[in-house]
Amino acid sequence: MTLRVDTKRAIDTDIEFVKFARLFLRHRRKSLHENTYVAHRFAIEVPLTEAFAGQPVRVIDRPQVCVWYRQYGCPRTLSVLSQIMNHAIKLGVRSQGTNPCKGLRRKQSTFEAHYPSESDYGVVAEVLKSEYHRYPQYARAAWCMLLTGMRRGEVCSLRWKHIQGDRIMLLDAKHGPRTVWVTQPLRRLLEEYPRVKGVKYVFCDRDGGRISPSTLTSWWSRVRAANRLGKMRLHDFRHGYASVAVNRNQSLRTIGKLLGHRDPQTTLAYAHLSSPTKRDASEKIGEHMRQHLGHVTGGHHA
Repeated sequence: MTLRVDTKRAIDTDIEFVKFARLFLRHRRKSLHENTYVAHRFAIEVPLTEAFAGQPVRVIDRPQVCVWYRQYGCPRTLSVLSQIMNHAIKLGVRSQGTNPCKGLRRKQSTFEAHYPSESDYGVVAEVLKSEYHRYPQYARAAWCMLLTGMRRGEVCSLRWKHIQGDRIMLLDAKHGPRTVWVTQPLRRLLEEYPRVKGVKYVFCDRDGGRISPSTLTSWWSRVRAANRLGKMRLHDFRHGYASVAVNRNQSLRTIGKLLGHRDPQTTLAYAHLSSPTKRDASEKIGEHMRQHLGHVTGGHHA
């Protein structure tokens, strides 16, 4: 039996998994961010191909997926598999309600966000000043992450044409176009950085090309180990930016926009950081009430 989709090409309902997964990737190509597309393609071509190659996509069932997931155990790859199955349902290759990944509990991540303290910032600043003489392009990129909360990939892909006056226009950010404001510290950093004619990227390698995010991470891993910075990752600079904003009384909605969050629930993860701020506000309110109500004890006002 064959089906037809809007591409006018017939799809065999017995289509093999890998063939269908690649078809899914072609259908989704325009809607996926470049980095997401690359990650999806890797998931399909390596772990999912190893697990399900040769089988019709319509016959893969829940027990089989559970066995695979217990062995492989990658939540991101499970997400890709689930998207493939939903696409198969949408095209009629699988029946409605037959996604074998639905409801499968994702393994708890061992990741723990690190929120840099004021003393941490002092150490990081000294380290970056030292690294500036050896690896200026990496140190500058790290400074940019510290000052803006930008993602590693966004910093590595930053081009001079994206900087327009007092703002950075990120046209290809993770969740779509967004604006990053150029603060005074960032402006000084950019002004000190010599712009080379013909070089597109703000933070480039020695040949003028884009710095690879993985290369930047490898550099930071070495720096972190050499300077006893514990488990602090480059992405923790982003958490630090958010924590400073929270404790300077910025709203979570504003912080979400500054960080480029698509889902408000993501920003809510920083809500607990505002406890000292809320406690301070509560104390001030309590003191104001005390001044007007007097000492409260046993229902009688002094």
